Amino acid sequence: MSTILEDFFTSSAQQKIEEAKYKKTGTGGMQVSSDQFLQLLVTQMSNQDPLQPMQDTEMMAQYAQLQQLDNQQTMTSAMTDMRKEYAIQGASSLIGKSVTATDSSGKTTTGVAVSILYAKNDNNVEIKLDDGTSVNYSDITSVEAMATGANVNAASQMIGKYIIGIDENARAYQGVVKNATTNGNAIFLETYDGVYVPLDGVAQVRDLTPSESAKLIEALDLVGKYVEAPQNGSSNPLTGVVKGIYSRDNQYWVETWGGTDIYVGNIMNSGAGGKVRELTTGELEDMELAKKYVGKFVKANDGKMTGGISEGFFYRDGAVEDGKQAAGQFYIYTARGEVFALDSLYYSRDYTAADQVQYGSTTGLSAELQTNLSKAVAEVLGKPFVGYDATGNEVAGVVDSVYLKNGLLMFGLVDRSVDAETGKTTVIRNEAVSPYSLFTNGGAAAA
Repeated sequence: MSTILEDFFTSSAQQKIEEAKYKKTGTGGMQVSSDQFLQLLVTQMSNQDPLQPMQDTEMMAQYAQLQQLDNQQTMTSAMTDMRKEYAIQGASSLIGKSVTATDSSGKTTTGVAVSILYAKNDNNVEIKLDDGTSVNYSDITSVEAMATGANVNAASQMIGKYIIGIDENARAYQGVVKNATTNGNAIFLETYDGVYVPLDGVAQVRDLTPSESAKLIEALDLVGKYVEAPQNGSSNPLTGVVKGIYSRDNQYWVETWGGTDIYVGNIMNSGAGGKVRELTTGELEDMELAKKYVGKFVKANDGKMTGGISEGFFYRDGAVEDGKQAAGQFYIYTARGEVFALDSLYYSRDYTAADQVQYGSTTGLSAELQTNLSKAVAEVLGKPFVGYDATGNEVAGVVDSVYLKNGLLMFGLVDRSVDAETGKTTVIRNEAVSPYSLFTNGGAAAA
């Protein structure tokens, strides 16, 4: 009888208590509540050997043991939560600062902290940097304060205002602020002169006068537009699409996409030939396309041209014929000064080291050839031309490119004819030897 009861006790109530005492929680601690202990105790007493009942001291010992395990688990959980909160608070305080972290492999990463990430599964706190990478908070080895929000706000309030102070080269300066930039924990004011003034180098700040403000607005309004301005001593006006503005001697100038500098006052002088107009939707699309070619190796005119590395582009308005304004054109220019019409380009790729050696600069070209290239672009590009190809045949068309080929300065010609019955347009491309220069460089091949 006694043996049977003992076996039953061991296999039922006692087993349940022992299992409960060592049941693991999701976080690795013990989990037995007071209510659960009482339920198990009642079960144990209901199944105890009536000849050998449980003693009070034994029950209290089991309860004390369970209570101790519960307290340890609670304390461990509290310590874990505290460490997590401290890590999150510490990581949050680093946002906006430059941090350096070194991981267990010795790899060092530096960047500006922009946010924190908390991995709940392993209680790990990470800091996300401005370049998209992340580092562990525990790996942070150094912290550098960035520009304060108050200083950044103060600098932004100076945009569009006139300042007097000391520039980054410790020279006295005065001008109008274009932008505010940061470099680590230093703040600089960029002016329309292209000068950078440290925020702490500003001595005086004032609003623009109505006249100064009007001139600035007038100049800014030209950005992205086609402009023309008379040029002293020449019948050809300075033209281009405005890329940006700058000031010189308290006067505003524009810089075009071709690198031409034009005084705003001459552009606005319509009586002397100044002109401003908006680009059409098609022209704006062409300009965005031209930007993509910059820094690429390009070829054009059905492969008849020598290729080159695109260095930039410019825009030239079409000629006025019978009182009507012809469509303009964007042109790509290379590092060697050659010029291709945008719509004549058919091939582009990243340039190689070999391309850079052959086409990277005007080094090796004679002064005469460089002068003739410039003259051809200024005087003939975009205009009708009748000449002769390399074999002596007469060819005609509008000059849409100027380039070098086998030592010759060449014109790329395009001629479009429209069939009166079908309305279909036929495009014929030819090339003609430039009259400016035949065998240049003393007859040596220039390309």
